[in-house]
Amino acid sequence: MKAVHGLLFTNTTVWKKMIPKGRYSHKTPVNLAPMRFHPAPVLGLIFIVIVGALPTACVSRKKYDEQVARLRQCEEELAMYRRESASQLEEAARETQQLRSELTHLRADTLRLANELRRLRTDYKRLQEEKQDLERHLQEAIKRTQGETSEILSILKEREERLKKIEDDLRQKQKILEQQQAELSEKERRVQELERLLAEQKEALNSLLTRIQNALKGYSGQGLRVYEKDGKVYVSLDEQLLFESGRTEVKPEGVKALQTLANVLEKEKDISLMVEGHTDNVPLRPGSLMKDNWDLSVLRATAVARIILQNPHIAPVRITAAGRGEYLPVAPNSTPEGRAQNRRTDIIITPRIQDILEVLKKNY
Repeated sequence: MKAVHGLLFTNTTVWKKMIPKGRYSHKTPVNLAPMRFHPAPVLGLIFIVIVGALPTACVSRKKYDEQVARLRQCEEELAMYRRESASQLEEAARETQQLRSELTHLRADTLRLANELRRLRTDYKRLQEEKQDLERHLQEAIKRTQGETSEILSILKEREERLKKIEDDLRQKQKILEQQQAELSEKERRVQELERLLAEQKEALNSLLTRIQNALKGYSGQGLRVYEKDGKVYVSLDEQLLFESGRTEVKPEGVKALQTLANVLEKEKDISLMVEGHTDNVPLRPGSLMKDNWDLSVLRATAVARIILQNPHIAPVRITAAGRGEYLPVAPNSTPEGRAQNRRTDIIITPRIQDILEVLKKNY
C-alpha cells in the first residue's frame, strides 16, 4: 500500500511511462491530477478506484464497505458542488430582482416628494398672496379704525410664522429629496453595471456556443451534440464516437473531435470544464478489468480529460473529471435506443461569475 500511495502523487509523465500505450491493467494506478477543483471528492475517488483495482482476495468485506460508503460520500459532495454553482447563478438573479424592486420604491418615493414639494410651493405662493392682501387690508383698516389694528397685526404675525414653518419644511424636504436622488443614481449605476455584466456573460456564452457548434458541425451526425442549459454549454458525445464497447481507449475519430474542441477552448481563460462519464445499466462482462459501470465511467472521463489537456494552453486546474455511472440517464434503459443515449460523455463548460458576485457584494 505504501508503494501505491507513492504512485498517487507522481506526475503525468511518470504515469505514462508506467502504462503501455492503449492498455490498462488491474494494477495500473489512475492519475486523477486534473480533478483539483474539489479536493475531497477527488482524493476519495482515487483511493476507491485503486482499492477497486486490487485483487478482491486482498480486500476484506469491511474495507470494501468502507470504500463504497466513501464513494457515495464523494458523489454527494460532487452533487452539492453542482447545486452550489447553480445556486450562485440563482442568487445573482434574485439579487438583481431585489435591486430593481428597491429602485422602483425609490422612484415612487421621489415622485411623492416631488408632488409634495410642488404642493408646498403652491401653498407658499398662496400665503404670500394672502400676506399681501392682509397688508393691504391692514392699511385700509388703519384708516378705518385704530381698534382693528391689533387684531390684524396678530393675524399677520400668525401667517408669517406659518410661512416661516413652510419655508423650513421646504428646505428639509429639498435636502431629503437631494439625498434620495443621490441614492437612486447610485442604485441605478449598480443595476446597470450588473445588467451589463449579465449581458456580457450571456453574449460570451452564446458566442462560445456558436464557435463550438461551427467547429464541431462535421460531427453532428456522428453522435455529438452541442447545446446550452442553465447558463452552461454542454458538449455531449455518444459512446459510438469515442469508445468501443466496454473499453476506455478513445478512438482516433473521437481524439480528433476532442482536439478540435480543445483548440476552441484554449483561448477561453474564464471558463471551467467538467468531464462526466455516463453508462447504461447493463453489467460489464465477467472478467473485465473494471469492477462495474461506475469504474468504466470514471476511466472514460479521465481519458477524455487527458486528451483535452494535450493542448498546452489549457491548464489542468480548469478541468474536473467525474464518473456518474448508470445513475444519471437521459433516456429509459428499457430499449436499445435509450441505452445508446445513456452511454455518453458530457463536457460541461461553465463561465466565470466572479465579477457578478463582486458587484452584488458591493450592494450589501
